[in-house]
Amino acid sequence: VLVVTGIQQALNVIAQLFVRSGTKVVMEAPCCGIAQNLFLNYGANIVSLPVDEEGARLDALPNTPGCLAFVTPTRQYPMGTAMSKSRQDALIAWAERTSSHI
Repeated sequence: VLVVTGIQQALNVIAQLFVRSGTKVVMEAPCCGIAQNLFLNYGANIVSLPVDEEGARLDALPNTPGCLAFVTPTRQYPMGTAMSKSRQDALIAWAERTSSHI
């Protein structure tokens, strides 16, 4: 558990810990532009996941080990949809299978 002063500091800590040049960072599309720009500044390759009525569509998840997924499962920004339980479970299974972080 890390205690930080806000989302910007949290994103910076996450990027410092998990993002290197070429790291695939999975993000919903549309997404939070501030987070996307920060990850790009750390050298990330952004993998976009379109959003539908069940949240992020997971069919574009890479099989590459060591990815980072930045998602908003309870209220996707800016669409406002919630990720379905089955997609949440599938995302966790992907992270376990590929040694990735959510």
